[in-house]
Amino acid sequence: MFKAAVLLSQQYNITIDGQFIDWQVAQTYGKTINAMSSTCQAISSSQIVGIVGPTLSRETPIIAEFGERIGIP
Repeated sequence: MFKAAVLLSQQYNITIDGQFIDWQVAQTYGKTINAMSSTCQAISSSQIVGIVGPTLSRETPIIAEFGERIGIP
């Protein structure tokens, strides 16, 4: 569903602060430390305005708290 929203935003030129909506996927192999590492790498190299996921529930509290702390919903 999220990928469809990204494609539609590009098709209809929908942007956030002039930037097209994009997405990144990272393989965590179910390990929370991998999820945290991938999140840190993504936010340091991109203009992240929000995080959707992670897929596994055990990773969610860590990534959610990190996002809240740095101001990314």
